[in-house]
Amino acid sequence: MRVALVGPGAGEGAAARVATALGAAWWEYAAPAGDDDDGPRDLGDFAAVYVAGADDPDLFVRARRSGNLVVSARAVETLVGSCIPADVVLVDGGDPAHDVDETELPVAPGAIVTAQGPAGGWLRRADGTEERWGDGGAAGAPALGAQVADGIGAAIAVVLGRGEGLEDALRLAASVGAALARSGTGSTDPLAALGV
Repeated sequence: MRVALVGPGAGEGAAARVATALGAAWWEYAAPAGDDDDGPRDLGDFAAVYVAGADDPDLFVRARRSGNLVVSARAVETLVGSCIPADVVLVDGGDPAHDVDETELPVAPGAIVTAQGPAGGWLRRADGTEERWGDGGAAGAPALGAQVADGIGAAIAVVLGRGEGLEDALRLAASVGAALARSGTGSTDPLAALGV
């Protein structure tokens, strides 16, 4: 199973470490459209794509051809410009700079996952229903930081790419987020201890 990690440095941080720990073959896609990067222009061969950051709305057209599209709130402005629906939009609930106003999205995502701390938060489905995931998090929790948030995003993408449901993805994302928060982002030992 292959997962594309999109955004500057996506292949150097927690997202790549998580994808590797979960047994996914990953490929970093960082070049904007038109650049000669010897990578695929069509991301449809990937089971999932996690977009940590993007400046090119056309990237989302290519990424949507994958089985699953998970997008960080840091890339939502570009997602809006593409008019492409994401399966999941991931929000760091402790970072108001990357909040998502659902009314600004031209196409509703399948779900908006808000991390209120590394091990849980809130899930809002496209039908408007809400539920807690993981430990539910804590209102007013500090920002996760890009590395922990990207690790959670990669975990969600990998599990969805395997064909499992969002509940399974969030269960694993809570464990991954907690492990990354405990370790910082310098060690893979807590991820290996997850037994995945």
